[in-house]
Amino acid sequence: MTHGSTGKSTETGETLGTKERLVQAAGPIFARSGFAEATVREICDSAGANLAAINYHFGDKWGLYVATIEAAHLRLMDIVPYPAWPESVSAAEEIVAVHPSDRAPDDQRRADRLA
Repeated sequence: MTHGSTGKSTETGETLGTKERLVQAAGPIFARSGFAEATVREICDSAGANLAAINYHFGDKWGLYVATIEAAHLRLMDIVPYPAWPESVSAAEEIVAVHPSDRAPDDQRRADRLA
């Protein structure tokens, strides 16, 4: 990846904007340091952005953290196949089915109440 006046280039040659560079840079930093220890200065330095960019694009460090988690979740959804559920299956039933090892004896009753 290269830095330039227009931002970082991805492996496909696509140039990322400041917001995308911040999210991309924040992921490894939050993962390594945790939310409390990660600094906006380190994230901005890594992204090649100025400190005001976090407030402009995300409101604050927490907003950047949420955007980073959302981006990681979307990438994971592209990698890990997620079952296609019929419309008759409630979200609660999907959760219980996807995480059976976490199921307590009364989880089905809770799923029924949530449906």
